Amino acid sequence: MYAIFKLLQMVFFGMAVVNDLQTGKNTAKGLNKWKDLIFSVLAFPVGMFVVLLFWVIFAYDRQLVYPESLDAFFPLWMNHA
Repeated sequence: MYAIFKLLQMVFFGMAVVNDLQTGKNTAKGLNKWKDLIFSVLAFPVGMFVVLLFWVIFAYDRQLVYPESLDAFFPLWMNHA
């Protein structure tokens, strides 16, 4: 399941880069519509679900998603990044 989310993000950002490089061309209009559709229907909702789920589980029981032993490697402020 995690690989599907990563693939979705990779496809969306790849389309965004290609769309930005093709500004002013007719093909960019069609690609821009597809990029906007994927963002509004899949990429944003899935991204928000993952973030909200992480922070809800973190607030409930931190050890499930981010054990305190990781604080030695990654400070807590870096967890937000």
